[in-house]
Amino acid sequence: MPRPPRCRRICGAPQVDTFCPNGCENTEPILLTLDEYEVIRLVDLEQQTHEQCAAQMDISRSTVQEIYEVARRKIAACLVHGKPLHITGGNYRICGGQEATHCGRCCRIQRANTEKFNKNAKEIPL
Repeated sequence: MPRPPRCRRICGAPQVDTFCPNGCENTEPILLTLDEYEVIRLVDLEQQTHEQCAAQMDISRSTVQEIYEVARRKIAACLVHGKPLHITGGNYRICGGQEATHCGRCCRIQRANTEKFNKNAKEIPL
């Protein structure tokens, strides 16, 4: 019996979760999971190595490579066949800056804002 897949840490959900070329209203969409989206974001946009991406997502480097290959095939199919792309689902947890090893820049910003808010908050005597 295989062990259950490890939950992948992502920085946050995408702001835009649907892409659709003109004239694709009745076409079956291709689904990109949030963990696939995160690997594409980290490797292609943030230009991280697979090893850095693996450390940030709390998974193995070989898992990052597998996710990356599947995600690239899905995106290529969308471009070549003119199919819509929906980003949804997957096995993930959102970091939110609360874990011991934070993920990307946005989690550090969120943590700094939280610390700043807590510093400025006034205690109410009981």
